Amino acid sequence: MKSTNAILHVMNVSKRYLLKDVLVDISFSVRPYDFVIIIGPSGAGKTTLLGIIAGFEEPDEGKIEFLGRDIHSLSDDELAEYRSKHIGFIFQNFNLIPFLNALENVIVPAVFSGVKRKIAIRKAKKLLTKLGLSDKLYNYPNQLSGGEQQRVAIARALINDPELILADEPTANLDRDNEQIIMEILSNIARSGKSVILVTHKEYLAKYGTKVFELVNGRLIRR
Repeated sequence: MKSTNAILHVMNVSKRYLLKDVLVDISFSVRPYDFVIIIGPSGAGKTTLLGIIAGFEEPDEGKIEFLGRDIHSLSDDELAEYRSKHIGFIFQNFNLIPFLNALENVIVPAVFSGVKRKIAIRKAKKLLTKLGLSDKLYNYPNQLSGGEQQRVAIARALINDPELILADEPTANLDRDNEQIIMEILSNIARSGKSVILVTHKEYLAKYGTKVFELVNGRLIRR
């Protein structure tokens, strides 16, 4: 049964690689204000699940519905628009472009989606300032700490005002102090009305989630 006012439905999704069941009959829904945390060891299929939700991979069974549309029935152009306008990505290794400064890194998705550069810069400055980086706008990635780089990456994920944030082990390369900062930022993003799905191998991060699941032998178990 579908959850009312959910923006995302993951329905009976299964995925196999080389005859191994990586994901088995996974179903859950995500609503605005949800901070979904999925815990599992390396190789459990967490990144595969995010890839299917983002439309980078297709499930062997099941489907993903976003705002009422089956994303795997979309054309390539529609999928690109889905990712650009509706999803923000945050990665373990930040994935910043080394020859662009913080401000330039943040505006990249906006410019690619057709936003005028001047408008994108104004919005990026506002986001970076809100994340405590007003004095780092013109610093390059190698001039930023790991925590600062991840905050730039979060600003980049938010620049197109997506409904859904997908975070793949976003604190894996951070110390505990910066990890806490990033988790509080993501919690605040969810509290602002967006939906966040974060996957991690760190059990103690479960305390931040409004919904917590564990991925065990390919199956998603609600805690």
